Amino acid sequence: MAAAVYVGVDPGKSGAIAFLDNETGVAVAQVTPMIPASGSREEFDLPAIRDVFLHAAALAGGPHRLFVTVEKTQPMPPSFPGGSANFARGVGRGWEWMLVALGVPYYLVAPRTWQKAMHAGTPESDTKQRSIMAAQRFFPLVSLLASPRCRVHHDGMAEALLLAAYGQRVHKGDPARVHKGDPAP
Repeated sequence: MAAAVYVGVDPGKSGAIAFLDNETGVAVAQVTPMIPASGSREEFDLPAIRDVFLHAAALAGGPHRLFVTVEKTQPMPPSFPGGSANFARGVGRGWEWMLVALGVPYYLVAPRTWQKAMHAGTPESDTKQRSIMAAQRFFPLVSLLASPRCRVHHDGMAEALLLAAYGQRVHKGDPARVHKGDPAP
C-alpha cells in the first residue's frame, strides 16, 4: 500500500514539520514544537512532536501510511572526535528514534541531495531564500509565516515542505524529476 501522507522534517531547533496529502494534494507546514526557556536554550517539545506524528498517522489511516523524509544532520566538523560530537550525533538521531518507536517508515537525505532536485530553476542566491522561492512556487496556497503576526517567511517551513515533496518523489521512484509549471509536486 502506498503512503497516503508524505512528511518532511527540517530537524533543527528553528526547523519545521510539513505534510503533503498524496490523495487530496493538501499541504500544511508548522514550526517544530518547542518549549520556551530563558535565553536561547529552547528545547524540543517531544510529547508535542510525537502528537503531531500520531495525528498525521491517524489521518493517513495508520503509521504505515506515512512516509517521512528527514534532513540528515551531522555535527561540524564531521571528523570532530570526543564526547561533544557523540552527544550531537545522538541528538541528531532523535528524529529517527521517535519514528522507529512509532513504526513510521522514513528516509534520511543529505541537504545537498534534496536541494539539487527541489531548488532547480530558482535564481542563484542564499540557500534559505531559494527554499522559500521553491516552496512558494510548488505550494502557492501554503503560508510560510510561522504565525499570523510574522512578516518574514519561515525558511524551516519552506524546507520541510520541500523535503515532503522530495520524499514523495523518492517513494514514487523519481527523485530527480523537476516540475514544469505544476503547482504541487
